[in-house]
Amino acid sequence: MEEVADQDIKKPSKKGKVIAIVALVVVVIIVGLGVGYYAFNWKDGVSEGIAKVLPYPAAIVDWRFVMMNLYYKNIDALEKFNESQKAAGLFYEPNFDNPENLKKLVLGRLIEERVIKNLVNKYNVDITEEDIEEEFVKVTNLSGSQEEATQSIAELYGWTVEDFKQLAVQEIVAKNKLMEKYLEDENIDKAVKEQALGEKNAMADEILAELEGGKDFSKLAKEKSEDYLSAENGGNIGFFVRGEMVAPFEDAAFNLEVGEISDVVETEYGYHIIKVEEKDGEMVRASHILFRTDYLFTEWLADQMKDAMVWIPLRGITWNKNLGEIDGMTAITESSIETQTIEQPE
Repeated sequence: MEEVADQDIKKPSKKGKVIAIVALVVVVIIVGLGVGYYAFNWKDGVSEGIAKVLPYPAAIVDWRFVMMNLYYKNIDALEKFNESQKAAGLFYEPNFDNPENLKKLVLGRLIEERVIKNLVNKYNVDITEEDIEEEFVKVTNLSGSQEEATQSIAELYGWTVEDFKQLAVQEIVAKNKLMEKYLEDENIDKAVKEQALGEKNAMADEILAELEGGKDFSKLAKEKSEDYLSAENGGNIGFFVRGEMVAPFEDAAFNLEVGEISDVVETEYGYHIIKVEEKDGEMVRASHILFRTDYLFTEWLADQMKDAMVWIPLRGITWNKNLGEIDGMTAITESSIETQTIEQPE
C-alpha cells in the first residue's frame, strides 16, 4: 500500500473550524432549550419565539406532534381573553388564572384535536375551505358585521382572522364532520349504534303517536325531551333564521305552518319532533322534543382517546390512559362549571 504524501493530508481550515464551532453551539442551545421547555416549563418571549422556528413537541399523539408554538399561542390567547373579560367586568374562567390548570386545559384540548385529525385522516373525511368559510360566517354572524368580528377576535384573543379560522373554526368543522361520518358510516361502532339508534327512534315514534292522539306538546316536552335546557320551557328554542340550525331541522321547521307538528326528524344530535309556534318574516319560533343520540359519538371519541398513544414531555403534566385525558382534568373541568363574576368598579 502506498503511503499518502504529507501534502495530500489537508488540515481543517479556519473557516471550517468556525462552522464546526457554530454548529456545536447551535446544538448546545437547542438541547439547552429543550431542557428548559421540558424540565423547567420555560415560557417567555425568547422561548416562544424560538418555538416558532424549532419543531419542539408539547405532546406526541400516535406519532403525530402537537407543536409547542401552537401550545403557547393558545395559552396566550386564553390569558388575553380572561384579562379582557375581567377588565370589562364580565364572566371569566377562574381556571385561566391558574397557570398549571391553564396548561392542562390547553394541552388536553390540543391532544383531543390531534386525535380528531388522525381519525379524520383514517376515515377519509373531506374538509374543504368552503366548509371552514361557511362555519366562520356562522360563528362571526353572532358578532354583527365582518369588521366587528375581526375587531373582536383581535381584542379578545390577539389573533388575526386567519388565526381564528385555523385555530378555532377548523377544529369545530373537523369535529362536526367526524361526527357526521360516525353517524352515517354503518361500519363504525356498528353494534352500539344499531341498538341505541333503534331505541331512541322508537321512543320518538311513541311520543309522536301521543301528540297525534291529542297530548299537549309543552307538557310532553317538559317530561320527555332530552334537551334539558329547552325542556324547562316546554321545548321552546326561540326564534332562528336559516343557517342557524342544522339543515334537516331547519328544513322541517320552515316547511311547517304555525301550530303544525312535524314527523320525527333525524339530525346528528338525535331524533326531533318539531312544532312551529310563530313566524315573523324570515324568522321562525319553534319548540322541539329531542331524543339524543349525539352522546354515542362523544362516548366513541372518548374510547378513541383511551386507545391513543400519547406522550407528554412537559414536566408536571401526565397522561392517564385509562381515562383518556390528562391527570387532574376531570377535577379542573368540574370546577369550571360554575363561572365567576367581577364586580364593576363604582
